[in-house]
Amino acid sequence: MARQVYFGEWEGLEGKAQMEKDFAIEPLPEETEIMFALYHDPYGYSGEAFVIGREKGVLFFIEGAHCSCYGLEGQWSPDPTTAATLRHMNAQGTQFQYLSDDARAALSALIEELG
Repeated sequence: MARQVYFGEWEGLEGKAQMEKDFAIEPLPEETEIMFALYHDPYGYSGEAFVIGREKGVLFFIEGAHCSCYGLEGQWSPDPTTAATLRHMNAQGTQFQYLSDDARAALSALIEELG
């Protein structure tokens, strides 16, 4: 069974395409693996997005946010990261405070899988 990758407003069959559209980026190359992606926009005008992926063997993290004036455009900026950093963010940070139970479980499983 495939692991769920897209959560929040990106959950569903078109998650990858919607994520690319929201960040206003070209379709990602095949070698870019999206491992976890969440977009939380409870009011329809102010949201946060998180993406964890791997490209050319390098684990990356993207964080984006917006208010009612703009969207996520221009915020696709992969920062190299490690499993240890993601583990710390998940346990002690505030980045993932809006995760649903199923998204938190998927993120925790991914971090465990990464080592």
